[in-house]
Amino acid sequence: MQILQCYGFSGINGVLYYTPQILEQAGVAILLSNLGLSSTSASILVSALTTLLMMLPSIGIAMRLMDTTGRRSLLLTTLPVLTGTLLELSFGQLVHMGSVVNATISTISVVVYFCCFVMGFGPIPNILCSEIFPTCVRGLCIPICALTFWIGDVPETKRMPLEFTSEFFSVGAKQADISERLT
Repeated sequence: MQILQCYGFSGINGVLYYTPQILEQAGVAILLSNLGLSSTSASILVSALTTLLMMLPSIGIAMRLMDTTGRRSLLLTTLPVLTGTLLELSFGQLVHMGSVVNATISTISVVVYFCCFVMGFGPIPNILCSEIFPTCVRGLCIPICALTFWIGDVPETKRMPLEFTSEFFSVGAKQADISERLT
C-alpha cells in the first residue's frame, strides 16, 4: 500500500515537489497579474495558499469522514478524483487552450488533487499500517511501512544534467531486467 501511495496511484511527491513549476508553466501569473507578482512568485503563492487554506481544512474533513463513512469508501471515492485531476493536469499541459483557461484548469486541478489526496490516499495507508498489525509487532512493522514508502519515493534530481538522470533511471531498469532473467 505504501509503494502504491507513492508511485502507483497518487503521485503526490511529484506534484508536491513540482507544483510551483507546474503552475508557472501553466501561466498562473496571468491569474494574479493585478498583484504585480512575477511568474515564479505567483506560482509559489498559489502553492502556499493551497496548502494553508485548502489542505488543512480537508484534513479536518477527512478525520470526520474516516470515522463516519469508513476508510475503504473514502479511499475508493478519492482515487477516481485523484486520477481525473492528474489526467486533467496532464491534458492542460499538453493542449494549449488559451493562457487564462490553461492557468485556471491547472490551478483547479492542483487544488482539487491536494484536497482529495489529504482526505483519502494520503492518511489512509498510514492509518491502515498502524491498525493491521498486532500490538506485539506493531512497533517494528510501522517503521518498515514508512521505510517502504520512502524507498519508493521519487529520487532527488535537482541540479543533475538530463543525461545523468536518464542514465540513472535506465541503469535501474537494466538491473531489474537482469534480475528477472536470473529468476
